[in-house]
Amino acid sequence: MAEPAAILLELGTMYWKVGFAGEYVPRKIVPKNMLRRTAEPEKVEKALRNVFINILLCTPRGRKVVLCEKVTEQTKFRALVVSILLEKLQVDSVQFVPALVQPVYACCRDNELSGLMVDVGYSETCVLPVYHGHPLVHAMSVADVGTRTVHECLAALAGEKELVQWQSPAPEDAILDHVDAHRQAEDMDDVVVRSCSLHPDDELETIHVLVGQGHRVMVGQFARTNVCNVLFGMSCGKFVGDSELSAAKLVLDSLSRCELDVRAQVSKKVVLVGGGSMLEGFKERLVIACKQLCEEEKSYRHLRVLVERMKIYGASLDGARKHAVPANILQWMSASLIYAARGAPQGITLENWRDSRSLPDFLFHPAPNLHQLPMATGVDLSWRDGAPWLRSEERRTVVGDEGSR
Repeated sequence: MAEPAAILLELGTMYWKVGFAGEYVPRKIVPKNMLRRTAEPEKVEKALRNVFINILLCTPRGRKVVLCEKVTEQTKFRALVVSILLEKLQVDSVQFVPALVQPVYACCRDNELSGLMVDVGYSETCVLPVYHGHPLVHAMSVADVGTRTVHECLAALAGEKELVQWQSPAPEDAILDHVDAHRQAEDMDDVVVRSCSLHPDDELETIHVLVGQGHRVMVGQFARTNVCNVLFGMSCGKFVGDSELSAAKLVLDSLSRCELDVRAQVSKKVVLVGGGSMLEGFKERLVIACKQLCEEEKSYRHLRVLVERMKIYGASLDGARKHAVPANILQWMSASLIYAARGAPQGITLENWRDSRSLPDFLFHPAPNLHQLPMATGVDLSWRDGAPWLRSEERRTVVGDEGSR
């Protein structure tokens, strides 16, 4: 009897992506905002049981589980999830994989498994250089700026005339309660994605966005144009930005920490992941901000040539040239294909967990041999044909030429 497919979980701060290893997209993206902050064992166990029973429609007993985790994950939360999976849900084993390292294999070019991974998540932005498949932790940059920062800025503007107004069909004395109830991550995310832009030349008009149960949010021209600029350390109305908390500054800081012979390799391919990188105009704004910093600050002037040659790849919502896979699921999808091809390795078992209670470090995670994956298992990697930065002759090298088998 064939071994059942491993369960692949990416437990993000705002969304959980769940599915089976070998599939191209998650079975479901589950909103789980606020769950990580409480980290109550009962709530986490209930959420994990719901994933197995109601979403994946399978029993957890005897299943292998692969956790695609962010490299800055808290040890306390990691231990809690492993304890619940092994002791409560009785899975066969739990294997950790670093989420931010996986996209380099999905976006590889020949043997150059190098690139700059930029993850714009809900609570933070993380930039990690990967050189020949190995993460350069000493050059990693992390800052507490993400889509949550955009939500906070939007909430700060709420109620101001011609900026952001929450409108409700309820009586006027209940509007304030409605505003407080709807300052939640999901509704804010809905408003930002559907109304705001980072394109500097866009002339946006005031629009109304429907959220919740028939409630409307009026978003003015100023808010639509400037709210997302907080990702680059700029202020917006009452919200005061921090120039140190800028996605462009994180990119340049990571490049500066890399060795001289490594910078040129990793800067050739900047891969955007995370839902925040899909905001309209984010790619163009990132390039402009990097160039401005190189001109204005002496500490970054030696990076001007690299920034001019920098190529940024990622999905967007504006209909421009798109990545083969949306940026918000790229990490999950990359781990799914890799571990379906080579099989989920033996991870932490219940016996090992009870003996040592130790968790692995992602630095010691073995890098897969990319060129053996499709030939060893027959996994279809033709999805790479949609990647705009892979030319036809390079795609043959990646996928595997029939004549060389």
